[in-house]
Amino acid sequence: MIKRSIVGLATLGGAIWYLQGRKEGDYITHKEEEGSRAVMVKGAVEGFLKRLKKYDMAVTLRAAGDLRAFLRKIKDRKTGAKLTKSEAAELRRIITSLEKTFRAEAKGIHSFFTTDKMISMQKLTAKHEALFPKGVFSELSEIAKYDVGEAGLCIAFDRATAAAFHILRATEAVVREFYYRIVKRNRVSVLTWGNITSDLSKRKRKPSPVIMKNLDYIRDNFRNPTAHPEARYNIEQAQSLFNLCIDAMSKMIKDPLWLRE
Repeated sequence: MIKRSIVGLATLGGAIWYLQGRKEGDYITHKEEEGSRAVMVKGAVEGFLKRLKKYDMAVTLRAAGDLRAFLRKIKDRKTGAKLTKSEAAELRRIITSLEKTFRAEAKGIHSFFTTDKMISMQKLTAKHEALFPKGVFSELSEIAKYDVGEAGLCIAFDRATAAAFHILRATEAVVREFYYRIVKRNRVSVLTWGNITSDLSKRKRKPSPVIMKNLDYIRDNFRNPTAHPEARYNIEQAQSLFNLCIDAMSKMIKDPLWLRE
């Protein structure tokens, strides 16, 4: 997946409109070639070709041979040079012909727009640390950070069941790390979520009842059922689980037992 602004596609259409309208006497490059004034015919052609490449419009780019030849012909003109009558006519002919290919190819380009969610789209897709209380996200392992990010993206793009899988995996990674920090000796040999919480409940040093109840609730009602292939989530369920897991992870990391001795 590549994040791109659709403004570039609109600019491509605007460049076609601009170049089709060029006439005799229009500047190839402005006599004061600086800033926005430099974007005359030469700059518009160069920008058009660059955006075709950026937006992977391979068919139009291949069909733009005449436009590239035209650019080679005018690109070394002195500052302030202007189009001749024949050059303006040639450019209009090239662009008019190329527009047909551009429009045909553009019909196969689709944009997908995210819809509003209960959680900020910025937090879901980029600012993952803002999902947690201050100082919590930095404490996560790299795999937990990865899974939180993937869960956020899955919610943003309506992949609800995948979001549930990733946020539960992130939570389990934190559960294991929490266990490592509390239990230094005689740990359980198989580090499943259930084995960990069962062992913690028997220890003198153990998390608060609130944390233990939260972990058992998530494991019994979500972690275990989600492992079955029949499990499916809708987007509202996924967001609720996401928030529940974020809270559980935050509570573990904020607990005094998280601090290493």
